[in-house]
Amino acid sequence: MGIWGKVVCGGIGAVIGGPIGALIGVGVGHIFVDTKVRVKNEDKIRLSFFVCFFACLAKVAKADGVITKDEVDCIKSIIDNDLQLDGEAKKFALNIVKKAKDDEVDVTEYIKQLAGIIRCDRDMSMAFIIAFHRLAMADNFLHEKEKEILYFSEKTFRLPHGTIDNMVNAVYSNKFIDLKSAYDILEVSAGMSDQEIKKQYRKKCMEFHPDRIVSRGLPEEFVAFSNDQMIKIHDAYKSIRNARRS
Repeated sequence: MGIWGKVVCGGIGAVIGGPIGALIGVGVGHIFVDTKVRVKNEDKIRLSFFVCFFACLAKVAKADGVITKDEVDCIKSIIDNDLQLDGEAKKFALNIVKKAKDDEVDVTEYIKQLAGIIRCDRDMSMAFIIAFHRLAMADNFLHEKEKEILYFSEKTFRLPHGTIDNMVNAVYSNKFIDLKSAYDILEVSAGMSDQEIKKQYRKKCMEFHPDRIVSRGLPEEFVAFSNDQMIKIHDAYKSIRNARRS
């Protein structure tokens, strides 16, 4: 039985417990009562990861008190295009967002839990904070409450101080062609040699390879998300190479 079958059949919500377990129950539209279902530890990790991520998106969208159409469209784009969810998985994600936006759990709790699940992995943290920033800017205005969430995420994910400031100040395109952003994505500096940058680029590719995402026990649905980050890594390296050749 796949992970979504287990969720629908019950058990995982009861086993995990707490606010995450409560959200899982709401996500499938009923209360879990079957605690006899055997749930593998990796399934708990995947469900907790999935729930925390979408709960965070809901909190970012609702931070200024209202969720705009642009923010709804952004969340749907992440679900449909970035993660390519469909069927039960898509329904589950949308229900999590619907419930989490109005629950009494503070956004900081979900962010801390998400950071714990990924163990503050630098690349995964950057992927998520980029998603949060993208959603916060969906209506072309960064509210103070949204900014607070981004700064808290930066600190909790243990990302370098200034990560959010760079995002806010930089001019982003779909391919991150801004040269400073390219150096930041690869975590290199203009003073490094071509060989050093190439070595770091290869390291980044290995760290964000889809097989490594799955091996960490994270949901397979996030492989598409990691592929999106791989594209950004490739584009960043290409931008640096082109700049150095000119």
